[in-house]
Amino acid sequence: MAHIGAGLLMFRNTDNGPEVLLVHPGGPYFVNKDDGVWSVPKGIAETGEEGDRLLETAKREFEEETGIKPEGPFAYIGIMKRRDGKTVDVWAFKGECDVSTIVSNTCTVEWPPRSGKRIEIPEVDRAAFFNLQEAREKLSAYQAPIINLFEKYIQSAKDSLQKTRSAGGIVLNAKGEILVVYEQGWYLPKGRVEQEETDLEAAKREIGEETGITQLTVSKDLGEYQRYRVLEDGSDDHSELKVIHMFLFSTDQGELAPRDSQIKEARWVSKLEIYDLLSNGKDREFVKGVLAKLD
Repeated sequence: MAHIGAGLLMFRNTDNGPEVLLVHPGGPYFVNKDDGVWSVPKGIAETGEEGDRLLETAKREFEEETGIKPEGPFAYIGIMKRRDGKTVDVWAFKGECDVSTIVSNTCTVEWPPRSGKRIEIPEVDRAAFFNLQEAREKLSAYQAPIINLFEKYIQSAKDSLQKTRSAGGIVLNAKGEILVVYEQGWYLPKGRVEQEETDLEAAKREIGEETGITQLTVSKDLGEYQRYRVLEDGSDDHSELKVIHMFLFSTDQGELAPRDSQIKEARWVSKLEIYDLLSNGKDREFVKGVLAKLD
């Protein structure tokens, strides 16, 4: 199997699933074409760039086509095979960028065709993030199957996740306000379930430690949802998936006195305020679903 080159598939995780960065070819031929012409940032390998060195090809070509220096770790996901049998090796990496700032290198092409005239064009005229179904439609025919390989990579990463169990609650006071805490972002009070501890016991303990509210009446078991652990910079830690069991509580206590040193503030907020205040999308989605059923 003859290698022709290598590419990088940048991806980011959103509340609605992963999105991948694709690039649109520049020049007058492609200006009005969309579906089926987008590409993974890629390029041709130079002499001697084989095996492990193909990753260096991929990194170089990604930077040339986008103006962005890619940073790993890089995970090999597979091969895109052209009709002529030549292949492009592809690695995936997690990243983020402002697509409006993409800057590509240029090349010369004959235009109009068979005119003998040559014009200079950008190799890439724009870039965009797409969900996986959109990406399949946007990519050229021989590249589209790489999305299936990327999905397998994502699923494999999920299967190897460390899973931890947490419990907490939506706590309502007499005014119908909701209890939130600040720890590098605003969250509902919750924490890890300790060994020999039930989820309800853990929820009450964590609420007490994080807010000082200990007089709690359980109104309802709200069930579970899942999200990644949040790092200090607010990004998701994809090595740990939290399974969070939540309960609905009411309380007559009003004064807040956090005992956990990591909690900077606890606050009562209205149901309207909480949607904009919560820092994590999965938390917002869960609360929205609960409150919709309560109203």
